[in-house]
Amino acid sequence: CMHAVESGATSAHMLDGRIPHVLLLELFTDAGIGTMITGDLPAGENP
Repeated sequence: CMHAVESGATSAHMLDGRIPHVLLLELFTDAGIGTMITGDLPAGENP
């Protein structure tokens, strides 16, 4: 994940493959279930 973000991806998600339907839970729930890694924000930009 870190390599993807360092290489230009805007974000990457780490998921626990032992949890049933983890990808759907990450994509289609407000809270999500995994960890999202993002790159640095440009100066003055808020998340």
